Amino acid sequence: MQAPITTTPQFIRLENFQLIEIEFEFEAASSSDELRFVCITNKLLRLNLMLVDSKFPEILADVVAIVKSVGNSTLQKIMEELTLRSHLEKKYAERYYQYKINNFLQLLLYSKLATNNVCKGVIDSSLVYFYKNKQGELHYFSIYDQNKLFDLIQQQCLCKTSIVTDAEKNKKLVLTLRMPSHL
Repeated sequence: MQAPITTTPQFIRLENFQLIEIEFEFEAASSSDELRFVCITNKLLRLNLMLVDSKFPEILADVVAIVKSVGNSTLQKIMEELTLRSHLEKKYAERYYQYKINNFLQLLLYSKLATNNVCKGVIDSSLVYFYKNKQGELHYFSIYDQNKLFDLIQQQCLCKTSIVTDAEKNKKLVLTLRMPSHL
């Protein structure tokens, strides 16, 4: 008789947790304020993001453009803006972006999407995310509560952009997704 398979949970605190930081290469378009997406500079991350969808790096470039135009915002507000700017009918666009962002979050949180390794899409069910609210109550999310976690992240996660200059004096835009310090 075989012993049952058990795993020790790994607890990850959500307060001030940085989900991902992605560096984008853009170039000036014909008009002065417009930028044209070239690529995500980290080739391995770009390939990992294609697990979500082959066009997902371009969707994230649209997120960068939205954050650059409207300012730092929550992921939910960015998704609403993506839906408004989409060429799809609104009801299809909402479902499409919701599905893609949830896929992205699942691979980001429960797989090795944002590491310097090839992501094989293997889900690590031992990860448990948690936070303590202002009343001192502990809230936790295992793989079985991932939809609740995704909702929380979409409502609370802040999307920010910044400009960095590399050694060759090339300017790049960086998208950062980070949870706030108080939930």
